Amino acid sequence: MFQRILPLIIVITIMVFHPFSAARAGGEAPFTPINPDALINGCIEKSQAKLDTGVTARMREGGAEIVRCYEKIILDQASGMFNPEYLSQEVLKSYLDKIRYGYQKLYWALYNGHKKCDLWCGTDKHIYHLSAHEELLEKIIRDMIEERNEVRF
Repeated sequence: MFQRILPLIIVITIMVFHPFSAARAGGEAPFTPINPDALINGCIEKSQAKLDTGVTARMREGGAEIVRCYEKIILDQASGMFNPEYLSQEVLKSYLDKIRYGYQKLYWALYNGHKKCDLWCGTDKHIYHLSAHEELLEKIIRDMIEERNEVRF
């Protein structure tokens, strides 16, 4: 008799104590995974016309817009991830400022400040620092969203 009831007890216990049971019971709302591609592509689409001009100055404007948009995504995602006592928006902004300054300066020097730039560097390389920074921020966004989706918040 106990062998017949044991599976039923296990199933009921799982249903009652499973994390999704609160959502089904009208408690916590069901979790909807975040799509990083939608956020990232939204930033790119807003600046695509500038990137497509072929004019270095306009392309730099577009790249800078993407960087600012990505930083905003990071700040928005962080507000849902961290208690302000652990990582406040102000502290995170200061981290993003330091990353922007250091990363872009390093990549600017790499492509536009080396010893041979007096012979050849070209203005096309005036956007490489932004592209490198965009890639780094995109990775941060993807990592943040992957963690949020994994732990379901």
